[in-house]
Amino acid sequence: MVCNWIRQNTKFKFNLLYKVSRDEDRISTFTEKFKGKSPTLILIKSKAGYKFGGYTTVEWKMTGSYSYKEDKFAFIFSINNKQKFNLKKEYEGNAICGDPNHFAFGGGHDLTIWDNCTSNDNSKDYGYNHTYNTTQNYELTGGSKNFQVEELEVYQVVFD
Repeated sequence: MVCNWIRQNTKFKFNLLYKVSRDEDRISTFTEKFKGKSPTLILIKSKAGYKFGGYTTVEWKMTGSYSYKEDKFAFIFSINNKQKFNLKKEYEGNAICGDPNHFAFGGGHDLTIWDNCTSNDNSKDYGYNHTYNTTQNYELTGGSKNFQVEELEVYQVVFD
């Protein structure tokens, strides 16, 4: 399902770059592991059992406070609900964002992962349809604004 959302009828493979249970849940480690590598697919499993994530074709660069990047191909998704949420055209310049304490999909931080994400519930599905076409019922995380990460994996998508 997610493979078809990335690019239909195209061969590609996934190269695991980062896994929170293996590499620790620090944003600094997150950025070191896939510096210079894109596109990336991020898969998240919350402690509540919900699976969701995002895709971007641009490199994650956390250079200072709130570093926004443009990506008209970025999207977020819910595996549980089998839904893809596209970026709103007027917000293509704010597809992803990051700084030393968090990374996010969206200028409204529609989906945000904070430092130490496995030991706190600071990560959020802001659920207010700002940058991506989601609804206001926190559909990524099963109805909860805040969530705690059980597992987070980042894959580089390598096209044949």
